Amino acid sequence: MSQEFLIQDPATPYGVALIRSLQTQFGWKAVCFYSQPDLYPAANSSFTELLSPEFIAASYIVTPPGQAEFIAHLKTAHDIGAVIPHNELAVVNAAVIAAELGLSWAQPAIMKRFRDKHALKVHLAAQDPDLRINFNQLVHSPHEALAVATAQNLSRFVIKPNDGYGNVDIGLFDHNTPLASLEQHWQRTPRASWLLEEFIPGREYHCNCLL
Repeated sequence: MSQEFLIQDPATPYGVALIRSLQTQFGWKAVCFYSQPDLYPAANSSFTELLSPEFIAASYIVTPPGQAEFIAHLKTAHDIGAVIPHNELAVVNAAVIAAELGLSWAQPAIMKRFRDKHALKVHLAAQDPDLRINFNQLVHSPHEALAVATAQNLSRFVIKPNDGYGNVDIGLFDHNTPLASLEQHWQRTPRASWLLEEFIPGREYHCNCLL
């Protein structure tokens, strides 16, 4: 049996590109699982690769209550060499499944930290107090956010979802921002907590390392 990789909810352009790349470069086929029935490729025929045996070894619908049974099935029915998340929402679950499958690289506790921006910065600061880490604090209301920014004398600050990704719902504010502006931003995606960070000026460098 040729080796396979597991991927969750791949019916996106990025997920399909990843499947195509791994099959073309390494000959690995994808074992796909969908966390909701409406995410199954039959519901979205625009991704023809997800219905092709050239790229797909098997496809399953697996809701969270059935995940343990699904993992047991994978151990006997497939040769899974990697569990590959193609977006941030699947990172923690990928690490958990990989650990259950006995893949040595899986580190669920570490991966979970990468889905919690505040916890990651606190961890880094604890490991090396000399690291330059901008001020950051969890906030739970616009009033609290403005009070923290004022107390810290922040001329500019950022409000973002603590578990967010993809630069979604990022708010840039300054010391003259009226409370109404923060309240309007808050209502875009009501959450239990947001992360307030000191704004860092300058040129930004980034890389895309998934493909």
